[in-house]
Amino acid sequence: MAVTEDQESKVLTADDIQGDGDDPFLPPPPPPKPTFVAELPTTPLAEGKLAYHKGEYARAAEQLQAVVDSPDYDDDSKVAAAYWRAEALSRVDMSTEAITYFQAVADTYAGHYLATAALNRADRLRLHFDIISGAAD
Repeated sequence: MAVTEDQESKVLTADDIQGDGDDPFLPPPPPPKPTFVAELPTTPLAEGKLAYHKGEYARAAEQLQAVVDSPDYDDDSKVAAAYWRAEALSRVDMSTEAITYFQAVADTYAGHYLATAALNRADRLRLHFDIISGAAD
């Protein structure tokens, strides 16, 4: 089968391969990142827990107090916020306040699973301070 004139192969040049500004020796640019129309909503409870886990304990205590004081949250959210606020207080050398707060969580939300954890934490903090102060001897 003979090659006709319009079927002849064309020699490619660098200009045919290379677009404006492209370098044939570099990989192609990555595709654009997706753009999200809306960000996920955040709440003081989520922000407070995140701040606690980032080690920003004073900020966490502040955010979590906003949840405890707000009428917009249910009891589960409030007890979680109160418990984690007490944990944050215990990390910023406010252990006396933390013990009081843990005890308040245990008393206020007696049937909740975090009430037991709060009571245990209050007892451990009291014991810790008794050992440090020498009162446990």
